[in-house]
Amino acid sequence: MTKRVLLGIADRRVLLLDATRFTGQGLYQVAPLSDFDDIIVDAAAGPEQIEALQEHTDAVFHVVDVP
Repeated sequence: MTKRVLLGIADRRVLLLDATRFTGQGLYQVAPLSDFDDIIVDAAAGPEQIEALQEHTDAVFHVVDVP
């Protein structure tokens, strides 16, 4: 509940995802992708997975290399 409250009052909402988040299904969803302004994804996620996410939001995507 606290995360949703913070998202509601934030000026900018940023989601950080690593490639391990694409291999399964989570137990719950804090907020839909469309609620975020920026989404940071590591390059290991792969272009197909990133494109699939982009279909669900207008957020700006930032793909980063993680050692």
